[in-house]
Amino acid sequence: MNSLLRYAHLPKTFLILAIFILLSNNCWSQIFILGGFNRNYIKQDYLAGNVEGVSNYHFGAAWSIRPVKNLSYLSIERQFLFLWKGYKQSVGTTDYEAELLYLSFPFIIKYSYRFVSLQTGISLDLLTFTSDVKYAESSKFNNFDSSLIIGFDLFEQKRLGFYARFCIGLTQILDYYSFDKLGNFTGEIQDIKNRNFLLGLKLRLSNHIFPHEK
Repeated sequence: MNSLLRYAHLPKTFLILAIFILLSNNCWSQIFILGGFNRNYIKQDYLAGNVEGVSNYHFGAAWSIRPVKNLSYLSIERQFLFLWKGYKQSVGTTDYEAELLYLSFPFIIKYSYRFVSLQTGISLDLLTFTSDVKYAESSKFNNFDSSLIIGFDLFEQKRLGFYARFCIGLTQILDYYSFDKLGNFTGEIQDIKNRNFLLGLKLRLSNHIFPHEK
């Protein structure tokens, strides 16, 4: 049942993706579709048991524009991704797995030199799906996540390119509370944040070539 629920949202998300590409086609821009694998884990100091990362995937679309005519090596890229994050937690003999699907909106500034483009930016993500994780009633995943982006692209001037990206979570993903041995509330934990490493391929759909790529 959970596997069916996981994909029930896909017709709607594919429609959003199609609208995104059509609107992008009206701009003076380069248009891409992209996708790949990601390794996800969390930065935390308080969760009980053994906490491990999980591997998953992402896909979406992007368009890139050159905002300053005289700075041909500087570009801005906006993306729309379906990005799965999460982690595994083992407490005694019991295993928990958190599987989180986000609609991700990265805003990236890029500096290109020959076949390499360095990138940095920020990603704003909206939570759309969570797997069945057995947490205490006082715990819940937050609907919003944000990350700092650091990475690079290779061979973006070609039809097919490669990218790698590390995303450092800036906001906590889970409202988690601490209690003493007597069960008394001692405070809210603010230290549970996503960490993601993405690898993928990028296919350029438009034929427009920026000056530095000629």
